This record gives sequence, structure tokens and C-alpha cells, in this order.
Amino acid sequence: MHLLFNDRSIVRQMPNPYLADNLLLELARLLRELEPRLINNDDETIEQYDSIYKHSDSRTQEICEGLTLERWLFEDRHYDDAAWRRQLANAKQYLKQKLLANPYIETVLAEIKHTCEFPLGGKHYDVTNTIIAGAAHLNGILFSVARCDLFPPGMITVSFWRDGPEPQNTEIELYTTQQEVLDQRRQYDPHGKHDVRMPTYGVQGAKMELSTDEAEEILNAGTSIGKRVFGCSKDGQLYVFPSHRPNLYHGYPVEVAELQKRAGFIYSRLRKRGWIR
Repeated sequence: MHLLFNDRSIVRQMPNPYLADNLLLELARLLRELEPRLINNDDETIEQYDSIYKHSDSRTQEICEGLTLERWLFEDRHYDDAAWRRQLANAKQYLKQKLLANPYIETVLAEIKHTCEFPLGGKHYDVTNTIIAGAAHLNGILFSVARCDLFPPGMITVSFWRDGPEPQNTEIELYTTQQEVLDQRRQYDPHGKHDVRMPTYGVQGAKMELSTDEAEEILNAGTSIGKRVFGCSKDGQLYVFPSHRPNLYHGYPVEVAELQKRAGFIYSRLRKRGWIR
């Protein structure tokens, strides 16, 4: 699943660079929490990642007067607290790697004919060729800096048109803090029959023996990998919960042997969590 940095949430958010440091430190925490979702859903033995997209203009956006994102990432300010300085240095190094390099969303959007509108406060804003249109096109997750009134956390809906008779309302997940990701309550939506297009590790058509309440409890204690959540019951049975709509998941049991054979990197992650012995 692709992640997309909402550069429009940066603009003039803080009155001075010292407060900006707090804001962008939280941005680094948020992105680290979201990174496991970059693992794509191909059942390969080699770990595959989708991309973190940003707009090429994002590096020149000012978070406060005279302080662009790029300048903030390379500029040092004096702090007496050594631990705080180390936190900032680590966050800046991490964000340099994630936010200042390719790929840029405009290269993707240039290949398609599209329009995108974002309704807000009774008005419709044209966001064609922006990171928001990119999130709608790629079915990705937006992440923003916190405390931006234009982009509160949760689901946002845009009107997106691409090669069709009329625009479609498209929902996009949006996060602004690490805690929002940790606190999100996932909803279990059982399917009578599993979609044959979903990877199932050898248990295609397996019946979900759990009740809705039991499945939702395991789902919300699970770990996100790409568009799926993996969970483990108290007796050690593994389950996979694919997402078929934003924040809606169905599920089925996973055979450990098939998981190890066909998705070794996911197997390794679950083993590190202690769910596989």
C-alpha cells in the first residue's frame, strides 16, 4: 500500500522554528508507525515495498516564515538537552531519506487524465494533480503534520474522475499523529465466501469459525502489513484479515506451513512477535 505525504498540511503551521521541531518530530513518529503498511500484497519470498510519494514542491513549503521543509531538515538549532538533540537528529535523518527523494506523485498523475475536487466548508476545491488526487488514484494512505485545520485526522472524501462517465466519491485514510494509528478501531465485516482474488496461503474457501466479536477482538490486536492485518488467537491460531473497504476487514485462518512457504517475510515478522514458534 502506498503512503503519500500531504505537503499542503505544512504551510505556515507554526509561528517559530522551535515549535516546528515538535511538529515534525511527531511526523517522523507517525511515518515510522505507518511504514509496515508499505509492504505490498504480492505473495513473494522476497520482501516487496510500495512507495512513499510526495510532491516535488513539498521541500519548498514553509512550515513557518522563512523555514522550508528542506531547510528544517538540514538546519541545526541549539538545545541544552542532549537527549532532545539526539531525537531531533535521528528524526531529521529519517525524514531526509523518506521525504526528499523520488518518487514524486506528479510523474504518476501525468500519465492519466483525471480531475479531483475536495469539498470543504460548503466549497469545492480543485486538487487535480496534487498529492490528494494521487492518494485517490493509488488508493493510498495520506499522512499530514498535526494540527492543520484543513486536514483533520480520519477519513476524507474527494470527488475523483478518471476514464469514466462521471466522478466517483473516493474515501482516503488520513493520519496526523502516531497515536491515531495506534488507537484506530478496525471493523470486522464477515464475507459468506472469500474473494478468489485474495491471497489465502492454501486455505482458499476456509470457513471463519470465529464469531464476529471474537474475530474483531483478534483483528484489533493484530499487526498491519500492507492492506491486511494478521492476528493470533489465544490458542495460537493465525488469521489474516484483508481490507475490502477503508477500515472494513473480513478474515480467515492461516496455515503456518503455507505462510512460511509462500510469504517468508511475513512469516518472519509474525515469528518475531512470538505468534509462531
